[in-house]
Parts: sequence; C-alpha cells; structure tokens
Amino acid sequence: MKLSFNWLSDYVDLDGLSPQTVAERLTAAGLEVEGVDDAPLAFEGVILAKVLATRQHPNADRLKLVDVALSPKALNAQQKISDAQQKLPEAQDTPEADAQCIKTVVCGAPNVAEGMRIAFAPTGARVFSPKTGEAFELTPVSIRGVASEGMICSLDELGLAEVFPQPEGGIWNLTPLTQDAQLGEPLAHVLEIAPDAVLHTAPTANRGDWMSVMGIAQEVSALFERPLTMPDWPSAQALNRTDALKIILENNATAGGPSESIDCLAYSGLQVTHVHIAPSPPWLARRLLLAGIRPINNVVDVTNYVLLELGQPLHAFDLTKLGASGALGVRNARTGEFLETLDGQTRHLTPDALLITKDDAPVALAGVMGGNSTAVSEHTGALLLESAVFNARSVRISARSTGLRSESSARFERGVDPAKQQQALLRAAGLIKQLAGRPDQAVQLGALAEARTQAFEALFAQEPILLRLNTLSQVAGMPIDAAKARKTLEWLGFTVNQNQYHAEQLLVRVPSHRAKDVTREVDVIEEILRVSGYDAIAETMPVCDVPVSISPRQAFIRKLHQSMQGAGLNEAVTNSLEGMPWLKKVGLLPEANRLVTLSNAHAEDTNQMRQSMMPSLLSVLLHNQGQGASAAWLYELGRVYHKKPGVYPSAKMTGVSEGLKLAGALYGVPQFSAWQPQGTQVLDFYRLKGVLMPFFKAFGLERALAYEPLAGEHLARYQAFLHPGQTAQVVTAQGEYLGFAGRLHPERQQALKFRQPVWLFELDADALLAMAAQAQRQEKPFMLPSPYPAVDRDLAFKAERGLTHQSVVAAIEGLDEPLLTEIKLFDEYVGEKVADHERSLAYRLVFQSPERTLTDAEVNAASERIREHLARTFEHSYALSLR
Repeated sequence: MKLSFNWLSDYVDLDGLSPQTVAERLTAAGLEVEGVDDAPLAFEGVILAKVLATRQHPNADRLKLVDVALSPKALNAQQKISDAQQKLPEAQDTPEADAQCIKTVVCGAPNVAEGMRIAFAPTGARVFSPKTGEAFELTPVSIRGVASEGMICSLDELGLAEVFPQPEGGIWNLTPLTQDAQLGEPLAHVLEIAPDAVLHTAPTANRGDWMSVMGIAQEVSALFERPLTMPDWPSAQALNRTDALKIILENNATAGGPSESIDCLAYSGLQVTHVHIAPSPPWLARRLLLAGIRPINNVVDVTNYVLLELGQPLHAFDLTKLGASGALGVRNARTGEFLETLDGQTRHLTPDALLITKDDAPVALAGVMGGNSTAVSEHTGALLLESAVFNARSVRISARSTGLRSESSARFERGVDPAKQQQALLRAAGLIKQLAGRPDQAVQLGALAEARTQAFEALFAQEPILLRLNTLSQVAGMPIDAAKARKTLEWLGFTVNQNQYHAEQLLVRVPSHRAKDVTREVDVIEEILRVSGYDAIAETMPVCDVPVSISPRQAFIRKLHQSMQGAGLNEAVTNSLEGMPWLKKVGLLPEANRLVTLSNAHAEDTNQMRQSMMPSLLSVLLHNQGQGASAAWLYELGRVYHKKPGVYPSAKMTGVSEGLKLAGALYGVPQFSAWQPQGTQVLDFYRLKGVLMPFFKAFGLERALAYEPLAGEHLARYQAFLHPGQTAQVVTAQGEYLGFAGRLHPERQQALKFRQPVWLFELDADALLAMAAQAQRQEKPFMLPSPYPAVDRDLAFKAERGLTHQSVVAAIEGLDEPLLTEIKLFDEYVGEKVADHERSLAYRLVFQSPERTLTDAEVNAASERIREHLARTFEHSYALSLR
C-alpha cells in the first residue's frame, strides 16, 4: 500500500518526525516499509493571477500580449493600464506602483481571455517541461521583439495533468476553482496541495487494519505516543429510514452460526440526492494519485478516498439506473449468469461468485467490483452508497473464480473492521455533501436501508482477555511496568481495566479491528513488546541443561550426503510435480491406481505428484548434456507420493503416503584429476556398484544387501525403462525389495537423445534408515588393530556362472572362522580351459590374531576348513572344483 505522509499527518501530529523516521519505527513494529519516495510539486513560485486585458502581438499573428494582475491592488490600477495601452510594451511608461503588480507576457494559447484566473509563473519561478521531464527556472526572454515577464501555465507545465481534465486550448482556467482565493497567493496554497512523501508499506495477511491510513495512523499514534484525530462524519440518527428499499441476504440461512460460515454479515445502503458530478478538488485527486489510484470524478473518488482512509470498501450506484424501490440482495451466482463489470469486461459467472442483485438481477460482484449497468456517470443526479461486511473467504473465492482482484477485494480478503462499516458510509456521505453539491442546491442525505446478522452483532460482544503481569514479564524476559503496559495497549485502541479480584491482572478488551488476530493472552503480550520495541529486550543466552544432539534420522541424512558427494556425485533438487507427456517419453508410466493428481494444476506437465524421481533427474541430466557437459553424476534425496486405498473424510488424513527415496543418474566419467586423462575409465555396472558400496558400508549394510535380477512386478514396471541384462534389484537378506541399480534401456537412451549410456539407481531411503538404525544397535565393540603380522592364503576354484560372489562370501563367513579377518576376490577368469558355463574365481583369505604371531600350521588348518566347508555347501547346487 502507498501511504501519503501528509495524509497521515492529518490524523497524527508528525511535527519533528521525518518520513524515514516513521518508516523505520513502523518496520521495527512489524509493518514493513519497503521504501520512501519523495513526491515534490512539479512547480515552485507559481501564484494565482488574473488576466486584465489581451491584445494582438505587433510582430506575430498567432501571439498575444496579456496584462496579468498579480495582486488585488492591480485591479484598481486596471484603468491606468488601459490608458497606457497605447504606450506598451515600453515598461518605463507604466507607473512604478502598477508595474510591480501588473506584468505583461507573450502568450500563444487561443483560450486566454480577459477576466480569466490563471496560474502565473514570474521570472525566477520553476515549472515543468513535458519534453524533458524535468523542472526548469524561468529567465527573462524577448519574443518577437517584446519582453515577456513570465509564463501563463498549462496543466502540463504544472505537472498536474493527471489530477485535472485537460482543457481545450492549453491554458488552465482556474476561475471555477478559485472564486474565494486572493490574487497573488501561492498556487500550492490555493489548491491545498504541498510537497509530500510516499511510504511503500507491505501489510501482512492478518492485519487488514494496516490497509488503511487510519489503521496505520493508530499504529503511529502508539509508537510515538501522540494523540489520534478521527475524521468527522454525519450522525446516523439524523438519517431517514426507508421501507421502499429492502435488503435480502439469501445466503445467510445459517445466520445464527459463526461469522466464518456467513457470506455477508451486514449490508447498508444510503440514498443521496441532488448530486452534481464534477472533477475532484486538487487535494483529493493528488492524494489518490499518490496512492496509485486514478481520479475519475468527485463521487467515485470519494468512495476510493474512504476506502484508503478507513479500509472499508464502498460502492456508489446510480440510483436512477438502480431504482429507489425494490429489493437489494446478496447471493451466489447461478450457472449461466454473466455481469459486465466497471472495467468493461463481461464476466461469465460460476456458483463460486458472490453477487449483489437488484430484484434478483446481478448489479455488482460483491466485494470486488461494481457493474456497468448501474455505474455513476456525468449525468448522475442521485446515488445509492453501499457499505457491507463480506466474508473474507467468500470474496477470495469470488475474485479467483472471475480472475479479477481489486483494491476492495484485497481489503475484504484480509478482513475489514465491522465498526467501520457504517462509519465509512457516513464519512463518504459527508464528503459527497461537501464536494458534490450544486451552487444553487445542496446535496441531500436521504433514506438508509440496512440488514445485519446475529453473527455481525456478536463481533462486538467478545469476552475480555486476562493479562497476567507476571506472565508478561516472564515472556518478555524482563520486568515490565504495569502502567506502561496499560498505556501501550490504550494507545493501540484496547480497553484496559483492572481485575477487581487480582491486583496483578488486567482485563483487556480487544478493539473490533483487531478481533481476528488478537485472541489470546500471548497475543496481547506481543502487542506490548512490539510497540515498546524488541530492541528494548535484554540479550540473554537461554539456559539449556540438555546437551544438543542430532537425531538418528538427521545423522543418517548427513552421512548419506557425505557418502554420495564423496563418491563424486552432485546433489540435484527437482520438482515434485510431473506430467504424462514427459513420463511417456521417458518410458516410466505411474501406477494409475495409486496416482496423486492436482485439482488446480496450471499445466499438463505439472498436474500430478511424482511416484519416482527418475524422470525429473533424467530431465536435469539431459539439460547438462545440452549445455556441453561430457559427464554428469547426480543424486537426489526427495519424496515420492502414492495414493493409499480407502476413504479419508478428515482433512488431516489426506490418503497420500510420502516415501523418502535416494536416486541417482550417472552419465560419462568425470575427470577428477589432471593425471587421469578423459576416457581412461569406463562407466559400467561395476562402477555404479562402486558408488553404492561405500554408501552401504558407511551404515554397516554392505553384507545385509544383495543384487538380484529384476523379477515379478518390478520387472514388469521397468521393462521399458531399464536395460534387461544390465540391471539388478537391490534386496535385503530376507528378500525384501529396496530399489534398483542399472542402465537406462537403449531404446529410451535413443529416444531421449543421450549420446552415452546412462546408469541409474533408486533406493528406499526410509527402509535403509531403519536397517542402518538396527545395524548400529548390533555393531561390534571397537577393537584395537592387531600388532601381529597377517598371513594370507589364495583359494581358487571353478564354479558354474550361477554361483554369485556374495554367496561364496556368505558361505565363508557362515563358518565363523575366528582367525579369518578379510576375504578378497582378486581374479575372475573366463576363457580357454574353462567351460562356457563356468568361470574361475580366486580369493585371497587374510588371517590374523590379536594375541600372537600365527604359525603356518594354524593358517593351513584354517584354510583347509574353509575349503572343505565350501565343498560341502555347494556340492549339490553347483559344480565346484577347488584347487
């Protein structure tokens, strides 16, 4: 919101305070002021003058010589000027006293005429140049041989073209606006305008009162402890009541219910007659311009002025177009209805739109914008002023359904002050009576019709909040004087009384404009501390007897990132939203019966929640390739979403399960150092496995997981996405599926235009966390390294290719040989002297004792036991030839 500093000073004495000082205090109190702009006048030294006479320029057909009176005594000298006209333009023939109050200027405007009151800029004044966009100082000038002693100004040259309608002919005729003003007065004083400053405020969503000048004035009043002055408005008791115009609130069938369930809590309409539509006075038009609102006419401008002043939106209907009798209603739109709004757009309405109707026909979009059919025009002679309190949610939905937001809807969406509903109506009526009357006939305030719900009346009957002074000091962390706390609240408009049953307690009644966000004792405490200044609170370190430590989950995630980054992967963060076009291209379709879709998606590409992180990671990988990257190793820790079966009536039970996944996508081999030339290493399944193994080992899971060929439902799901012969599923020792690791299907690689094979993995991070926690509980106690030498023995054998390395290691470890400390596979041979269905495996067994140096006999005996155990274990399942 844009706030005029001069306007603010009408309600709070800001003498001695700069706009920057006020902005800093407001920001510290919670209302952020994003900036302060100077708003100077575009002219300086311009005065009100009058044209005494005009005559033809002796040397130019299109120019005139104009005699200008600068003060009242110049009028008495008009006859002397007339007698001396034959001698002009020679200034020395004019009496000296007259020369001081009468100037002769050269003017080319066709509309300049005798008797016209004008804005005159004498030599030395500053005016605005529309061509350069800057002000300049007038200097003496001679035009076609005649000296011109100043300038008669147009609206453009005063920088006021936006404030007033442009006259034909160029010169601004001030006669209608300045009948009571004295010649020679500064123009800024005559027009009641002055240099100003504009504060750009950013009100929070819960502070509707900060969307008005009065609301911010209340805040400034409390911050600087200066009295607040309220504007004047007519008395409601003096108004007539009417039965001719009825108000029907159709959508308030539950009028006895809470205010949150009622679309319109109160509605009032005031008839105003004998109105004369004209431009607004300068002071009003300029204030609207500084607030970012274009002036239109005196009636519409008054409704906008009151909206900014009190924060209560109003609307003015042309009473002749609307009709002075019948029924005004508030209801939801019906399917097929439409309304042409004031901006000239035809709005096709849905049942979400809230309407104001006249005899059931739509005339306005409630709380947002009026309709064109009843708009105020230059021919309007009578008005119906409307003021209402609409439900914030209803206005928000209504504005969204029509794609239209306005200054009114912005205030209703935050919540308006119910106490200002009738005050704003009367304030606007008073201003219209002041500004829109005819010279021969005054504006008449006519009949008032209104309807209010029980919920509206209940807003003013809230129970007081109990403030305990010891709690105040405890929350603040320092003692706060009761008198100061009471005074602060009263400056903010709260009513404070002493609890008659307890001397250390106050009963605080919240004003209506704060009833929505101040509901608890701690809210009242916040108000006291906010206005007193948070910087007044002493800096103290909190007392903490419990040592701070991270949770097992946090430790797991931290170690996960360290492991992935240590393996050379870079973290990616991708969108949780995806769409079918990209999924079809990737070849990884979601499970339809578990798909979570968005009801308000903005595009087809982002209309559902992801079930896998692979599509989004592939998109990032493809982007990196497009930027010229020859290698990119990425990982992401994120969530996937699946719909759970069943019905979930509660809003807190969404029926959606969120799973934490670890995913990776590898493309090419990065060059980690200068001595390692590009292309010397190959990215294959074993390299991918080498990325994962340190991660598993970091959590003690390297022996708890196994790689198996994809099977069952997982094979069916990934058959079009992953390479059938170069992909494995990662399972637990119990056979539970945890994820996969493998290569992107060659057809997908070609369709996505990857120039190299892409290797992928996706694992269930939640399950890995649970396994890591269990492994940590089962960890063996720390043992010092043995000071005695290790002895190794090699064990080689031929076996069928179906026998996996992990099976061999598991069999050896199952023997639980006490001296065996390490098992290494150091060779695999396939070729001559080995059958096609076999391979030769060679293992190095390392033996070591923590107590002594081992003898050859001990090592040979342990090695023989292992050979015999392997032979027995795989005798019937595999052909095993030990050597």
